[in-house]
Amino acid sequence: MRELAVVDLTKRFGRVRALAGVSFKVRGGEYVAVTGPAGAGKTKLLKVIAGLLEPDSGDVLVDGQSVLGLAPEERNFSYMPSGQSLFPHMTVYDNVAYGPRARGLSEGEVAERVRRALELVGLWHRRSSLPHELSGGMRQRVALARALA
Repeated sequence: MRELAVVDLTKRFGRVRALAGVSFKVRGGEYVAVTGPAGAGKTKLLKVIAGLLEPDSGDVLVDGQSVLGLAPEERNFSYMPSGQSLFPHMTVYDNVAYGPRARGLSEGEVAERVRRALELVGLWHRRSSLPHELSGGMRQRVALARALA
């Protein structure tokens, strides 16, 4: 069972404190929603966990081991930003396969993860489509599949 622990994270941008002592745990199988008003630090928190930003202090642990020294692709954490985040020149399949390939998984494992994720969001049949050929809701589901893969 995997566990994510965020321990006393702080992050400042000049005089603005984006994160101030944020701590929580998420155990395997749990779902968590990060909510709050605009500017509350939700995106900054997720970017620190994903390795896209370094915290000023605190730690991010997976199964008790710090991941702060790991590159984003080594953290096995997905982040789905709002807005359009798909590569327009890549098929649905290749958009979803992007993360697993970047992590160095075998093509067999990539194919299995992509199939599973696209079936979960009901878009396996659109795997050869380009993003502009999809509705807005379908594009969001592709982004979700990419985060899950």
